[in-house]
Amino acid sequence: MNQAVKPAIRIICFLCILCLVLLSVCHLLKPKNDDGIYDMELFYELPEDSVEVLVLGSSHAYCGFNTGVLWREQGIPAYILAGSQQPMWNSYHCLIEALKYQKPSLVVLEGYMTYIDTPYRDDSMVIRNTYGMRWSRNKIEAIKASAPKERWLDFLLAYTQYHTRYNDLTSADILPYRGDVMYENWKGTTLKFNTEEKETPQVADVTERDPLEPRTEEYYRKIIELCRDEDVPLLIALTPYATTPEKQMRFNTAADIAAEYGVPFIDYNLLYEEAGMDFSTDMADDGHLNAQGAAKFTSVFGEYLAEHYAIPDHRGEESYETWEKDAEYIYERLKKGQ
Repeated sequence: MNQAVKPAIRIICFLCILCLVLLSVCHLLKPKNDDGIYDMELFYELPEDSVEVLVLGSSHAYCGFNTGVLWREQGIPAYILAGSQQPMWNSYHCLIEALKYQKPSLVVLEGYMTYIDTPYRDDSMVIRNTYGMRWSRNKIEAIKASAPKERWLDFLLAYTQYHTRYNDLTSADILPYRGDVMYENWKGTTLKFNTEEKETPQVADVTERDPLEPRTEEYYRKIIELCRDEDVPLLIALTPYATTPEKQMRFNTAADIAAEYGVPFIDYNLLYEEAGMDFSTDMADDGHLNAQGAAKFTSVFGEYLAEHYAIPDHRGEESYETWEKDAEYIYERLKKGQ
């Protein structure tokens, strides 16, 4: 071998090893929050075209919809691809990402975040709602949509956002499925077992409209139009919670926009009785259903889906075993109440 070639080969080998080490360190240090990052990472493990109902949204989505109940009662394999305070621009890019791998019978957009009145969220929400994605043009566009231009590089150079996590590392950063049986067949549901008694909100008589924040409306419409263009049915739903008249005015506007496109919009804050809501027992806090309330609500919601959509029942099919295991885990925790 030419003597001049050997140093070049050594350099290339060194750079390859260095890249592998850096990638391993980055994977170790990267946050693995289950409210936006880890649910996206596990989404990539699903068999292609196995999800019949894809749920997008904020914590109202992953605390409000129970995948185990949808499976056990309706045979619906649902997946909740949601993140904490996920704004419409992140839901939009999550939908783009999801449609690369799945062709759901229905997309459900939980509409709580139509109320927000700021054009950007804080850094932690940018990270939670983009860092679970595989690198692609869509991930880059998601980051660009999530932050002002002068901060794009801060988030695109992801390592700069979490390189100081050394002292925060736990076994969950190393072990498969974070060392927790919950994640082995997880489909995105978060169970809250605490209860905070609340007064039932009175918003049924709120008829005023308040405009949506411009970027929120822009991406809300983009989600609707993407589903239309991809020929995927869309249902927009607000899970019941202790809402306020001020937020209800924006939800009314969101309902009007959905109506422009002929998209169904169900606001369960106007249907507490139909949803079986009891605010003395069903809330974990002001914004979220507890496990009991979510199971009750999801049962009602599942009946609505069965009545209005032709979604295949996959119970008993071997290829959907992980949804049955997810349901077994959820029902066992519901039985124990913890």
